[in-house]
Amino acid sequence: MNKVVKISNLDFSYQHHNTSTQVLHKINLEIEEGETFGLVGESGCGKSTLAYLCLGYQDPLSIIHNGKVEINGTNITNIPDKEKNKFRGKIISLVPQNPTTSLSPHMQVGMQISEILIQHNQIENYQSGKNQIKKLFKSVGLIDDNIVKKYPHQLSGGQQQRVCIAMALACNPKVIILDEPTTGLDVTTQRQIISLLDNLRKETKLSMLYVTHDMSVLAQIADKIAV
Repeated sequence: MNKVVKISNLDFSYQHHNTSTQVLHKINLEIEEGETFGLVGESGCGKSTLAYLCLGYQDPLSIIHNGKVEINGTNITNIPDKEKNKFRGKIISLVPQNPTTSLSPHMQVGMQISEILIQHNQIENYQSGKNQIKKLFKSVGLIDDNIVKKYPHQLSGGQQQRVCIAMALACNPKVIILDEPTTGLDVTTQRQIISLLDNLRKETKLSMLYVTHDMSVLAQIADKIAV
């Protein structure tokens, strides 16, 4: 099967003054098309660092000593920042941990999705893409057509996370990074979000890297788990 994520012999550290702290050591990881890969570990173990490296984000005071991070065949750590911006959203995207702080409080959620679609040349403007945006919302269970006019504070936590999932799916990426996406949600809503993600994966052959500290969540959704 096609490997959409391939991390090979990755060594990574953070630099501070004259000291170096190694965070990742000889990491090897592969995610195939349509697969959900669970990455579990305690706080501070480096799992989010690894996830954000997959998105091409790297702290200026950090060093990749060895290895590479290939996304859909491209070593994302070696391409220019301008190319990384095109890569994000179109090939790989993120569902963040906290939708409340990730969504702009000053913009209607429909407008926020339109910005992504416009940036990646999927639509010309909000009006021309309104039906596409509504279809995206419906694909994540937000069936009210008026949802596009809502501001984040008018939505529940579960609805906000569904908006973030719709934003991640907007440009039909090959893989999405899920950074503790159900943290802060009640148990019932958490179960609904996990079920939604699993159904989307089956329908679209989407690959997922699910980052969490909760092994019980991964037991419900992951095909493979690394600690």
